[in-house]
Amino acid sequence: HEIQQLRKTHEDRIQDVFTKEVPGLNYLQEFNAEQLASIPVDASEEDILREAAVIHLKNRASTEREAEDLIARINVNDESIEQIQKECAERLEKLGRVYAADLAQYITGRASVLHLFSKLLEKGETGKFEYEKTLHSLVFPMRLDDSKQPEAVSVVNHNLWLFDEKFAFYEYIASDLQLKGHKPLNGASDSIKRPDISIYFFSDDYVSAVFDSIVIVEFKRPGRTDTGSTELEDPVRQVFGYIDEIRDRMEDFKGREVPTRENTKFFCYVVCDTQTKHIRNTIVANYSMSETLDPGGYFGQFPQRKAYLELISYRKLLTDAYKRNLAFFRKLRLPENLLKQSLFPD
Repeated sequence: HEIQQLRKTHEDRIQDVFTKEVPGLNYLQEFNAEQLASIPVDASEEDILREAAVIHLKNRASTEREAEDLIARINVNDESIEQIQKECAERLEKLGRVYAADLAQYITGRASVLHLFSKLLEKGETGKFEYEKTLHSLVFPMRLDDSKQPEAVSVVNHNLWLFDEKFAFYEYIASDLQLKGHKPLNGASDSIKRPDISIYFFSDDYVSAVFDSIVIVEFKRPGRTDTGSTELEDPVRQVFGYIDEIRDRMEDFKGREVPTRENTKFFCYVVCDTQTKHIRNTIVANYSMSETLDPGGYFGQFPQRKAYLELISYRKLLTDAYKRNLAFFRKLRLPENLLKQSLFPD
């Protein structure tokens, strides 16, 4: 009885470590129960995590080898198609579980990003911290583009998913750099205007349009009460200035002017305090914008510029990202409390 109790205590401890630290690797308790049972009872949490990582890496390597072996055997004539189909189903199930664990670990990391985002908002809302630059860097590193520092802007170093998963599939991106330095403009622009984030997507049909769409993101300091009419006090006019400059100067990478640049669509996001009187009574009214279905945002369509523009609060940006990733957590059977603390921190 005492041995059984020790074994149960050991299993519960490993389960607790997995749940808190690496919920994506929970599949090991089914696939590798014997190896986990061999972990010493007095192993530290770090030792358990290290052993779990080693087992997972071995699972991935062996599963990939088995899949490659199966592929190599598909053309062998002396094996029945029924046997191949059976093995294929088994290998795919195992491969899916192993790679789902990698995805789960990545998605779990997003909870930490959202928690940090929430904490920065709390600090910023006290008026003691100018967090627009910090949150800009959280979304994407500043003063970078992917042509000169590709390693610095890899998928693990940015969080464009806070806006949209598709933004990660850009062809070119520039963060807080003057337009004249943007590679897709190829030196055609001498503008020193500096959008916070510019994301370029190229069309699959080179004949119809080189640029299928361009995303522009601007971060504004919350709580601003500007009431003037200058460009800097009107975020919509500021973004329109970027659009006009880019559209007038677009060339392909060989320096040839793009003849169909008017087909390019712009999707623009201004992250700001959407509840100020200036935004609600002046900006929204002047540009005939509509309120989003859920609170915290306004949007407008501007056909003359082929542009969609959205004013979104920092809190709405956080809430929307939380809702999208909650679906991932549920699908991957990850503990939702890890994500919920991003909106409801202790």
